[in-house]
Amino acid sequence: MKETMSVEVPESVESESAVLERLLAEIADLRMTHAAFFALFEDTDPDTASRSDVVKLMKIAPVSSVAFFLLGKFTMRVAHSSAAGRDFN
Repeated sequence: MKETMSVEVPESVESESAVLERLLAEIADLRMTHAAFFALFEDTDPDTASRSDVVKLMKIAPVSSVAFFLLGKFTMRVAHSSAAGRDFN
């Protein structure tokens, strides 16, 4: 039988709502400071864009956190296309 691992979260860790509020504020700030990128991001829509367009967004992401977010979307699309038996081109 496989053992499950329990993770204890220290009391000092932010609550879920505090984390969401902080991240939404950071995203709003990035939208203001990198408006051209986010306009392209919204026009491209990485959930439906071609593989090359998602890679382009990752290459020009203004900060690493945005690039990592796009990498997550990219890998999710690769996994979904594999499971569905379709190419992600």
